[in-house]
Amino acid sequence: MGHANYARCQDCGVTREEYGLLSWSGYCKNCYDKRRQANLDQMRSRSGPNFLKWRRSMAASVGGVLVDDVLPKP
Repeated sequence: MGHANYARCQDCGVTREEYGLLSWSGYCKNCYDKRRQANLDQMRSRSGPNFLKWRRSMAASVGGVLVDDVLPKP
């Protein structure tokens, strides 16, 4: 678990003194909103690194692996 006492935003680097409180994961509101929207877009379009991470986690939760991870790459 992270901590809420970050001094700077993890993404843009704005300080807590300049911006105010940061999120528990260490992002200012602008960066948090951008990251959240990117995640939602990837989940809706069924592509991107966040979707692939979710897909692998879902397969692993029932003891499976993705076919893409098993097949050798050419």
